[in-house]
Amino acid sequence: MKNRLTLEQKIGQLLIVGFHGTTPQDEGVEKILEDIKLSRVGGVIAYGYNIVDPRQITVLNRLCLSAAEDAGLPPVFTTVDQEGGKVQRLTKDKGFIGFSSPEEMVKKGMEEMARLYHEMAIELKEHAFNWDFAPCVDRDPKEYKCPILGALGRVYGSDIASIVKYAGIMVDAFHEVGVLNCIKHFPGHGSAKKDSHQGFVDVTDLWRAEEMDPFFQLAKKGKVDAVMTAHIFNAKLDSKYPATLSKGTLQKLRDHGYDGVIISDDLHMSAIQEKFGFEEAAVKALQAGNDMVIYSNNKSAAASIKGFEPDPELPEKFGRVILEAINREVLSEQQIDEAFERVLRLKKKFV
Repeated sequence: MKNRLTLEQKIGQLLIVGFHGTTPQDEGVEKILEDIKLSRVGGVIAYGYNIVDPRQITVLNRLCLSAAEDAGLPPVFTTVDQEGGKVQRLTKDKGFIGFSSPEEMVKKGMEEMARLYHEMAIELKEHAFNWDFAPCVDRDPKEYKCPILGALGRVYGSDIASIVKYAGIMVDAFHEVGVLNCIKHFPGHGSAKKDSHQGFVDVTDLWRAEEMDPFFQLAKKGKVDAVMTAHIFNAKLDSKYPATLSKGTLQKLRDHGYDGVIISDDLHMSAIQEKFGFEEAAVKALQAGNDMVIYSNNKSAAASIKGFEPDPELPEKFGRVILEAINREVLSEQQIDEAFERVLRLKKKFV
């Protein structure tokens, strides 16, 4: 980083956004490269529709990385959801390796799991991804399966010690290669009986406090680059807000000594958009203690929101909304500075 960043540029560094397009000539790609150069965003997230084949996505990611470097800015996060199984963007049909789900990984044994996760990390790095939003450390209830987690094979089981062990294997493998991880979804989404992509999810009568233990234990072991929040509502933790927007809930991570990046799950998901909308969610997420927020710009994330369309101008709008919140004194410059410092520290780790 060559230059000291302005307040507006620091705000941009707290945003990870999705975009549309696959080649440098695409309008959506031109726009996101401009946003990176102006520090309107701190990272990008790739979805299946951004990925054609290995060569194409490597070129696209390197363009993003070069845009930040050429502008003298902190490195840009090039992120992806690559868990294996049902949730992976680098798929076999597009020329990538293709990996088993966490549930299937457990059956392979620890040694083979470590080898495969090492291979996964190498593939990500080869294609210029520096941050993978995985693994899920949500607990799978023995009595039923969460439709968006356990039912899709995205979790390591019901036993807390096993979840910590297997997630740690993935994190260690990625760190050997130099790719960042993100454990998710705090304070635990595994007990939910609904999908937060589809709307409001209340786990008050289902959630158990031990669901937080994998997050606390992995943090204590130094195996956490970042923690992603859950959009679940739990009156036992906060009678008003879902976890992503709940200061009291996220503070539990800080109270257990975790001082790394906390990042929201996608704020375009229906569970948030139905009740809060863009401006309120953006401000409340930072008020609650998220250091970064994700806006996917992905129609499938906001499945129940009528008329939802991706917005290429979102980075500018996010910057204006947060700056206005500071001017109204509902957010402070100190909060932005503290979040920015955590983000910068993470960027210096492997990126």
